Amino acid sequence: MLNILFMGTPDFAMESLKAIYEAKFNIVGVVTNPDKPQGRGMKVSYTPVKKYALEKNIPIYQPEHIKNNPEMLKTIKKINPDVICVVAYGKILPKEILDIPRFGAIIQRSGTNTMGSNKWG
Repeated sequence: MLNILFMGTPDFAMESLKAIYEAKFNIVGVVTNPDKPQGRGMKVSYTPVKKYALEKNIPIYQPEHIKNNPEMLKTIKKINPDVICVVAYGKILPKEILDIPRFGAIIQRSGTNTMGSNKWG
């Protein structure tokens, strides 16, 4: 059975995490963005991916940043995933993380390009 590290944040990503979980894959951890205060009362809100991972008792990691983060790099190496599944995580992953899993990474972005725009012509 493949050991999968899942990285994602919004509802769109939670649906993918749910599909992987329901297909009985071994999810060794979830990396999602840190909790943020939201709304008028500025109450701390969990990401949809974190909420689902909590329900299913999947280990959760919420680094403030993913680049130049030796602690997170060490953690992912220790988890030793066979594949990293990235769905709308919201941060650019450094090559050193993408090189960890023996089968690489599967990356699915959301429908919008939030990192900039492509100019053609």
